[in-house]
Amino acid sequence: MNSWKMLIPLMVLTVIGTGFFLYFNKNSRNIISTVGEYEISSKSISQRDQIINLYNPGNKSSYGEMQLTKYFKMAAIMKKYGQPVTHEILEKEAERIEENTQRPEWLKKIKDMFQGDHNAYLRVFVLPVYVERSLYYDLFVKSKIIQKEPFERVQSFHQQVLSDGTSFVESAKKTEAKIIPLKVSYEDGVQWGDPKEKEPTQNVVDQTKAEQKKWMDKMARSRPSETAEVDRWVKDILTPLKPGMVSARLIDNETSWSVIKLVKKSGQKNTVYQLEAAVFPKLDWGAWIASELDSTE
Repeated sequence: MNSWKMLIPLMVLTVIGTGFFLYFNKNSRNIISTVGEYEISSKSISQRDQIINLYNPGNKSSYGEMQLTKYFKMAAIMKKYGQPVTHEILEKEAERIEENTQRPEWLKKIKDMFQGDHNAYLRVFVLPVYVERSLYYDLFVKSKIIQKEPFERVQSFHQQVLSDGTSFVESAKKTEAKIIPLKVSYEDGVQWGDPKEKEPTQNVVDQTKAEQKKWMDKMARSRPSETAEVDRWVKDILTPLKPGMVSARLIDNETSWSVIKLVKKSGQKNTVYQLEAAVFPKLDWGAWIASELDSTE
């Protein structure tokens, strides 16, 4: 019994000592705040401010802490939904940046800011670049967990019209889907919506010679990619369809899913596919990320 009484003060002193060590250790590193597993120090804020000022010369305000807080929250959100930002991922992202940078002289300046501290470079520069792209394109757009409600709606509609394509438009009107015309051909590419409702393209005759050349070069560059896109549509989606049939394949775009029905197929050499598309919007990115950032600590 007496031995327990002697141990209690020692245990209390150990707990107090540990608390003081953690407190002074944290303050010795000038930790300003923490976001999940990430610490934001005065040094990392200064490093982030230097990066900001490189892109915005003359800036006199400090946005480093605000930016790091945002990006570390984004990393925490990715972890929450099953895509943690690991050290290995950041190393691969650093390699990608190195290989694809259009401004190698700027990248060198950024690296020099960290004076050889590679981990700080990964955390303060590479991580923001990675989460800015990947949270949206690799997680939000593709995740069936995040997009659960709208995905279930489009799935329900899809199953219904697959069994009865005649109710395509009527069924779509009962949902939040928007029915739009869709045309696929090698001459015009993949056209969503009515071309007559789109903004008219400036007539080439009204442009200067320099603008004409720029416009023609752009059109020439885009043509191979358009042909490849039409090839993909014809081979993977349209070939099995007969007029009146609904495609068994969902069209997954960045901001929506579409269920398509072939209305008419015309021409032999230059085949034109006329379709109807029921377009179901995905969650709104702006509203979703604002809510997630607000609830992440």
